[in-house]
Amino acid sequence: MRALHDCFFNKPDFCDTELMVDVSITYMTIMIVIIFTNVGNFVLKNSTNSRIWSTFDHPTDTLAPSQNLSVNGSLRSGLYSFGILGNGNLTLLWNDTIVYYHSGFKSSANVSLTAPRLSISPIGLISINDVGRTGSIEIIFSSDYAEAGDILRFLRLDNDGNLRIYSSERGSRTKNVRWSAVSDQCKVFGYCGDNGICSYNGTSPVCGCASKNFELMRGIVEKGVKGK
Repeated sequence: MRALHDCFFNKPDFCDTELMVDVSITYMTIMIVIIFTNVGNFVLKNSTNSRIWSTFDHPTDTLAPSQNLSVNGSLRSGLYSFGILGNGNLTLLWNDTIVYYHSGFKSSANVSLTAPRLSISPIGLISINDVGRTGSIEIIFSSDYAEAGDILRFLRLDNDGNLRIYSSERGSRTKNVRWSAVSDQCKVFGYCGDNGICSYNGTSPVCGCASKNFELMRGIVEKGVKGK
């Protein structure tokens, strides 16, 4: 995500360029081509121009335009993960066990998939492509879908367990939420940790305790309540 941010906002000279280097391994030297694209993908190729590694093949918490998420991949943030199933359904999980978000096709849709891949387009459309189908299946639209401008849109699993589409106009150094998988943040499993109670202060979710004999734990990884 840092590389994507730097190329979009700061546009350093090394974006969208190639660099050839010789890498020495015991008893031999091989040539590797390093490519840093203008969408933030860091690619390594060998002397025959075959790709041997790419950051887009190993997503962390963010899916950028031109990047695919397959059935074998996932986005992860702390104990939360997001993935696409073989039938095209989307799931959010806590600790790889508890499903708290599940989105599938309408019952009237006649869809059969072989190896689905999820992607987000530059105009804010999330779609599924499959080797056995012609064309993509459009499933999610951002609220600023297809609006004009020099805008970066990306999908990210945040550390609060929610999956969101963000958009950011070049040079603004700000990002705006354009879609959320879970509209009620309190319904994200484990958001307030063990024994925590989620409620709202106006429009913002807040975590509390069921008893005055307990207090919130404020750790980044460890959340919940503990005895005083």
